Amino acid sequence: HHLEGLSLQQQGEHEAAIAAFDRALAQRPEALEPLIAVARSELALRRFDDAESRVRTVLEANPTNVFARNLLGDVYLASGKIDQALAEFEEAVIAHPKSPRAYVRLSQVLRAQGNPAAARATLEKGVRETDRSGYLVLQLAVLLEQLGETDAAVEAYEDVLARFPSARVASNNLAMLLATKVGDPAALDRALALARPLADSDVPAFLDTLGWVHYLRGEYDQALPYLEKAVAARPDSAELRYHLGMNLFKIGRADEAREHLSAAAADENFYGREEAQKALTVLGG
Repeated sequence: HHLEGLSLQQQGEHEAAIAAFDRALAQRPEALEPLIAVARSELALRRFDDAESRVRTVLEANPTNVFARNLLGDVYLASGKIDQALAEFEEAVIAHPKSPRAYVRLSQVLRAQGNPAAARATLEKGVRETDRSGYLVLQLAVLLEQLGETDAAVEAYEDVLARFPSARVASNNLAMLLATKVGDPAALDRALALARPLADSDVPAFLDTLGWVHYLRGEYDQALPYLEKAVAARPDSAELRYHLGMNLFKIGRADEAREHLSAAAADENFYGREEAQKALTVLGG
């Protein structure tokens, strides 16, 4: 019943998953795994009180259960109880200093509260406490990139890839970061080497990275199929539409370029909106 519930949960069938987990608990009331799993489905259904009740049942039986402690923090976070979520994640970090996820969730809450310095310090502490967990170093790299600490972010991504060469998220992020180093041919070469293995991916962001690296290298024909596939999968992404539009502009397909650049420029939150508008001006649209 527990395995059935997990399968249904993965398919998004949360009501059916809850019923399966409850059948498992009817046979083994003391089993913590289905109790935690059912709380996750309650959370997915935004039944916060039910989710909290289930998690607290686990914590009453096992106060040191790190999965339940983190999940309770998630419940509080989803229901808007930020201070309580922060307290749960802080408790999880104290009780389980070797658990990477607790540091990540605590850092995310601190970042959302407008305290990037504390978020960074939390991840750096987690990296030290977990003997440089690859997952935590990756999360630190992402945060450093967001904070504009480019060199430190590159160093962190390289650290992950030195130990986990097949870490595609690290390869993707580092490739895009290196590709945007203006006037650095060596960085573009490294970016292409990192992005090439992403060619067989179905992840739009990965395909976009490979396409954009080709674009920045002036290899517009090679860039096109990857950028087109990325946009086909994520037509709502202003960044992906901008990248495809710019590439179409370069190869002389003006009408199509105008369509994609207009979509990108229409997104007021898109960081490249001004560049898209400039390109549209040149295109006369």
